[in-house]
Amino acid sequence: MKIRTRAFLALWLISILIAATLGFILYALYIVAPGMDAERERIAQTRSIHAALWHTLVSLEHDQHDFFNLPSITERRQQERQAVND
Repeated sequence: MKIRTRAFLALWLISILIAATLGFILYALYIVAPGMDAERERIAQTRSIHAALWHTLVSLEHDQHDFFNLPSITERRQQERQAVND
């Protein structure tokens, strides 16, 4: 067998392996796609719930400070620093 023939056979083998790999990846993505969509939806719902809870917590904290007439956090930090410095 000539070197040229072996080189063409090697190129064809590499081409077949690349085509098989791409086919396997595309098939795997086709099989997994519905599960990935469901996972994305679950994550989006979890993030929206977390954001709503966080927003509620922050607004309740501000309401609590307003209701009990508590000093702001900067005032409390200054008071703590003054206490440490004294």
